[in-house]
Amino acid sequence: MSSGHVGSFALCGLHMTRPCQLIAITAILACVGSDGRWVLCTACAAEQLADSVAPIASAWAKREAAIRTVKLVWHHQTTRVGLKERLAAASAGKGRPVKDAWKGKEPSLTTYDTHSTLFLDGDYYAVTQDIDDSQADGLVVGGAGIAQHTKRFLKGDESGYFSSKLPGGRYDTGVLAHRKDFNQADLPDIRPLMLALRPLTPKLGDIDLQKYRVSATRPVLRGSSCLVLERIDDDTFRRSFWVDPARDFIILREVVSDQGHEVARTDVAYTQNPSHFWIPQDWDVVIVRRQTGKLVLSIHGVAQTVAINAPIASKEFSLSFPDGTYVYDQSGDHLIERLVGAEPLAAASTGSNRFWLIAGVNLVALMCVIAYLVIRGRQSSA
Repeated sequence: MSSGHVGSFALCGLHMTRPCQLIAITAILACVGSDGRWVLCTACAAEQLADSVAPIASAWAKREAAIRTVKLVWHHQTTRVGLKERLAAASAGKGRPVKDAWKGKEPSLTTYDTHSTLFLDGDYYAVTQDIDDSQADGLVVGGAGIAQHTKRFLKGDESGYFSSKLPGGRYDTGVLAHRKDFNQADLPDIRPLMLALRPLTPKLGDIDLQKYRVSATRPVLRGSSCLVLERIDDDTFRRSFWVDPARDFIILREVVSDQGHEVARTDVAYTQNPSHFWIPQDWDVVIVRRQTGKLVLSIHGVAQTVAINAPIASKEFSLSFPDGTYVYDQSGDHLIERLVGAEPLAAASTGSNRFWLIAGVNLVALMCVIAYLVIRGRQSSA
């Protein structure tokens, strides 16, 4: 190919749509090698591919800024591996690890419904969820059913979690922690909404586009020609995203692979609301075992009501623990465990204070023993 041909091809590229320009990158980014033949300039190609992510990042950032607040009520049905056989196998295993006792057995599947509400205000986040299914295989006790209320929140540097007690449980459970400890938005029943509404926000969608490039492949999903964002590095655990350039690069699919095997897939379908925002309408999640491809979890979610940019009360981004809740408070420098309605059960840091507390107790005990021996020795000599 002559330099004139390259120049003509590049000029024609000005009239291509941007997706077509991306596909043509490998054809126009070339340079002459020492033997006079044309070779691909990989450094230039990498730079252009990185630049191609810029419009996606811009569209996502504008979308997040425009959709400031969200209240989304949805229902989803979960099917997952049940626990009956696993618990029975563990009981019969006489101390063998559960995973070994379960080998060779075909696990049952259990299905239950969850009713949830999501609140977003910028990077503030809260989700409440309710499950009430007496027929489902219990999360802790097999066959005990599931009746549970949970709430999670993230507000500034604060995060927290509440869970009502499960069948066979003793306490409701509460956790207060730092923002850095928060990972609840990555749960498979929440992840689809974060991909749709907060893909860039740290701790929510948390996608770092600097680690991605646009693939040359152009798959079609439900009639939409997609760009595929793929990882630049060679990490064995990888996520890729299918985005729709015709609709502000919204994410239609996330694929997670482990050592080259697909282990999870999330598909999101959208509808356009009266304000012309693309809003998640329904979604599906499938997670399988890497070794066998057998189902671990599937979720089908459907949005019921969605309110965009309406005021949200500050109380939604906080927790109020009822009496009888066992709380693990890690929000300060010390871990504090307490039962709501009672005095704190324990207060100790995770570092040096705990060491000195234990050392002090041991020292007091040692002094008591020494004192006892001294007194007994005096009595004997008398």
